[in-house]
Amino acid sequence: MNEYEKLIENSRKKQSKLNLNQYKQIRDLYRDVAKSLQIKANKAKKGSLTERWAKDYEKAVRVQVSQMNAVLKNIVSENIEKSAENATDIQLNFFEQINAENGLGMSESFKNMFSSVPNDVLKDLVSGDFYKDGKGLSQRLWFNGNKVNGDIDRIIQKGIAEKKSAYELAQDLQTYVNPNSKKDWDWKKVYPNVAKTIDYNAQRLARTSISHAYTLSMLKSCEKNPFVNKVKWHSVFAPGRTCPLCKERDGQEYLLKNCPMDHPNGLCYQEPLLDDSLENIGSRLNSWVKGGNDPVLDDWYDKYGDYFSRESEKGIKNVATNDIKTIEDAKKALTNEVGFTEVEDSFMENVDPKLIIDNTRQLKKLENKYGVIHNSTNTTICSSNRGKGSVAYVSNGATNPTRQNLSLCPDDYSNFNKLIKYEKTATEKGYFMPKALTDKELSISSVTHEYGHMLQNKLIEDEMRAKGWTPDNPMQFINTKRKTSKAVLKWYKDIEMKVKKRCYDEIIDIAKKNNPKFDFNSNISRYGKESYGEFFAEVFMNAELSKPNELGLAMRKWLKPLKDMRNKTIAKDKGAIRGALTGKNDPDNKLREKHAEQYYKSVRNRDKNLEIETISKNTGIDVKSIEKVYNHVFINKYDLYGGHRNFDADYDMSQSWQRLREGKGIQEHDIIMLKHERLEYELMNRYNKNYKEAHKLAESKYNYSKALIKYLKENNLD
Repeated sequence: MNEYEKLIENSRKKQSKLNLNQYKQIRDLYRDVAKSLQIKANKAKKGSLTERWAKDYEKAVRVQVSQMNAVLKNIVSENIEKSAENATDIQLNFFEQINAENGLGMSESFKNMFSSVPNDVLKDLVSGDFYKDGKGLSQRLWFNGNKVNGDIDRIIQKGIAEKKSAYELAQDLQTYVNPNSKKDWDWKKVYPNVAKTIDYNAQRLARTSISHAYTLSMLKSCEKNPFVNKVKWHSVFAPGRTCPLCKERDGQEYLLKNCPMDHPNGLCYQEPLLDDSLENIGSRLNSWVKGGNDPVLDDWYDKYGDYFSRESEKGIKNVATNDIKTIEDAKKALTNEVGFTEVEDSFMENVDPKLIIDNTRQLKKLENKYGVIHNSTNTTICSSNRGKGSVAYVSNGATNPTRQNLSLCPDDYSNFNKLIKYEKTATEKGYFMPKALTDKELSISSVTHEYGHMLQNKLIEDEMRAKGWTPDNPMQFINTKRKTSKAVLKWYKDIEMKVKKRCYDEIIDIAKKNNPKFDFNSNISRYGKESYGEFFAEVFMNAELSKPNELGLAMRKWLKPLKDMRNKTIAKDKGAIRGALTGKNDPDNKLREKHAEQYYKSVRNRDKNLEIETISKNTGIDVKSIEKVYNHVFINKYDLYGGHRNFDADYDMSQSWQRLREGKGIQEHDIIMLKHERLEYELMNRYNKNYKEAHKLAESKYNYSKALIKYLKENNLD
């Protein structure tokens, strides 16, 4: 028995144990109900049966049955999820073993992909979506409860007809409800239409539910394993209960999409089959990770690679990119979510539409991880040529590293197929670092490389800040006494070289610790040898895509504390896409002011009607009121301190507006803000109040400041 077969055997053992435990749970539940009814039965007199007593007892039984169904639902729901986990664990544990043996860098998010399967299965079975009749667990239990109530009615009616005493009837009812009570041989003769075993239907329903959960979860998890395409049917030949269909299915192999479900109360199970040996699977994965060709794994990566290669990030929400479907979506995302100050027309006009969408999605993912663009002084994106050999490039200020421009050269990016061909050839020849030779990865590899440059530029700025540099006075360390440009900028160039060399040394050191026999030349591309900066960008690209080599894995390890540090710096706001800055990580308020200004600008650049309608829909507040708030906060100019102008951009209000627009994690103070600004608008525009008067009156009714302070304190954001 190999390791994979052991995983299957262990899963089956857990499933058998679950079946037995569930059987006992349900029997105990019915027995407890019987005990409570026994008390009432013992109080029954041995005299004649009255209709009032019969109705009273019937009501008591019905209440117990209703309560029992509620408990039954919880029992079965919990066991459905456990059953689904038993099946899913086979594939998850398989990948964990392969990962441990071959060092594939499997991430927590990949495990999360499998852990979501049991929840999906539970939802399908409980809601009834899985079944043709659409009946969920509650409905099926309700029908079972009706059957029990019907049996009770029949026992009572027959007792009345036969003039049994109250005591005799109570004993019969208690015997019926208790699954452990032995029914006399003539029970069926006395009560011909009453079930002999009260818990039979409940046991049947519960057993069927966890059986279907196991099979459904197995099929869903197998779909995520590129080495499993079929399952083998195993029938359990229990004496006197194996049906002809199950006998026929035994030993047959089914494609995942064609596998049938077992019939109700069935005990059959399915064995997921590997289409290759464990040894060959390990070899294939090893070769593929290092750049080898494997179409099956390439196709698998197109579906699930983002999960496999993405590292677990505490506090960072997995970013959804499927909402970027058009170039219009992409343009909005580049400013609103990625954080570019400007998307130049050249980018939208010169870059192939598919490349615009693919690269925007990738930039959104990277920005969600590292926040480089949001934390830069100024960033733009365009499409312009630089010279022969350049596909894309980042240019930045000599004295301000994060005043950056990302450009995708139109000679290559204007045609999707042309870029793919170039990237593939350059990768195969070793000019670029390894990646999956799929359209998906080839189309985003250069942008990922350039984002690496932008990240390193941010690290350079951090070092400059530590030495006294500020973005307000970026040229303060220029040495005007020097004659050559190199000498004039020596302070800046020295720090730049220091940071790049330090990054290089630290990554190489990790690679050598991972493997004492680490060979630099076999792990770096030709382009990555050109400079410390290109080394960093190339290895970053390799680490962020699906085929990290030894340097890529070292980079992933090197990046982790960097991301952890940024996570600590940015306290995540509930429901917000970007993190919340606070007085602790932004003591001079400059980052918050900058963020707010950029966000207000992005709001003004969006479709006004869509913005207003979206927030109205998310809050239930009428469109006209939201429009007045929009105009008041972002558009209208008033006589304020400093002249006739717009209101200053406010960071906390920008966070509130973002949640209202996204419709996620909306807080109490967000709604109060809308009401406050709506009233303030009316006071200033209809009643000619000045801002100070209007604000004071609005605050007396809708105290946004008080609600905001409460929220910030409760979430450690003050």
